[in-house]
Amino acid sequence: MTYTVALGLLGVVAGMIIVLTWLRLRDAAFSVRKSEQSWMLKLLNFSLPKDITEPLFEVGLENERGDSAKSLTVVYSHKYSGLHEIGFVCEQRVTMPINAPMTVGVQVRWRGDKGIIVYEAKEEVSLTELWFNGAARNGFSLVRYQVPDCVPIKKRLVCEIILSDLSQADESYGPLRVYSRAIPAL
Repeated sequence: MTYTVALGLLGVVAGMIIVLTWLRLRDAAFSVRKSEQSWMLKLLNFSLPKDITEPLFEVGLENERGDSAKSLTVVYSHKYSGLHEIGFVCEQRVTMPINAPMTVGVQVRWRGDKGIIVYEAKEEVSLTELWFNGAARNGFSLVRYQVPDCVPIKKRLVCEIILSDLSQADESYGPLRVYSRAIPAL
């Protein structure tokens, strides 16, 4: 009987240690402190590729300033799977809140081998919703898509981008550069 009670207590203590360790690891993984996140990533021997947040392309819009519609074609391939976005980087600082709501029409078409359309996205995007603000770069996310669900990974694609109703955004924040990049999950 004493042996069973001692074994039961030992099991409870071991279980508590496992649960507390798991909670500590979970808290470190979702912590806002970079030192704890770094510790967690090192513990799990996991790290994101260094170039995952680098733009896959970033191209200036060369049309005349104030044009209502602009288009460009870019050839590139996606390096990583997961969520990606196409947007534009603004030369001038984007301050929030935006006083005059703006919408931009976006049409993106990816073509694969022999010009066959792989995926197409068409949206009206409010520039008051999707924006990023950083010390070096600021701008707006226009279209988000999944790789390889929407477009294939590590395959050369021709991407046609048509932006309409750009005159107000171009005058307020221009000149604009269009980019594509991966959005890391962590």
